Amino acid sequence: NHDQRIKKFLRDRAPELSGLEALEIPNLLELKKYDIQFVPSFSKTCIGKLYHVHGDELPTGSVNPASRALSRVHDNVIFGHVHRFTVAHERDLAGKSHVAWSVGTLQTLNIDYDFHPM
Repeated sequence: NHDQRIKKFLRDRAPELSGLEALEIPNLLELKKYDIQFVPSFSKTCIGKLYHVHGDELPTGSVNPASRALSRVHDNVIFGHVHRFTVAHERDLAGKSHVAWSVGTLQTLNIDYDFHPM
């Protein structure tokens, strides 16, 4: 979703820069240099039997994001966005397992400016 944020910022605050290719996320982060494929927000990718989504397209709340996501998609899914690690598992009537993972964040959560870090 950060690709959408930068587009909105440029559109609202620096419209004369909004068309520059150098300011597109893949170019800013030099993704080609590291052989990383850019997947825009609101896209889903399925590798094997596991869907990969960012997470902002799955409103999950903050209590147990994986459980909420699983109740919405009823399939195997892994996502970020909510910055907390959770996992949920269910088995359907046919005995097929479905799992959802919220993969959290690598960011340090004890930051100076936040009195009550997560």
